[in-house]
Amino acid sequence: MLGELIKEHRESKGWSKSQLARHSGVKRTTLVMLESGITCNSKFDTVCKLSDSLGIRPGDIWNKMSSMESKIENIGARTE
Repeated sequence: MLGELIKEHRESKGWSKSQLARHSGVKRTTLVMLESGITCNSKFDTVCKLSDSLGIRPGDIWNKMSSMESKIENIGARTE
């Protein structure tokens, strides 16, 4: 999900959450919540800041999130 994508790119740069927070202007607590899966909702502005800092296109993040949401909806529909 979103948190996994952020963590993967953050770690590939060798950055801590604090370093990404400084580079992106996104609060460290927000990063912790996103990466741990506590929340997967994020404002467009936050996604743009993170993607810019990590060198990812914002559209790639949104596409990944949309793909995961579709899979979750399909699983839910099958269990009803």
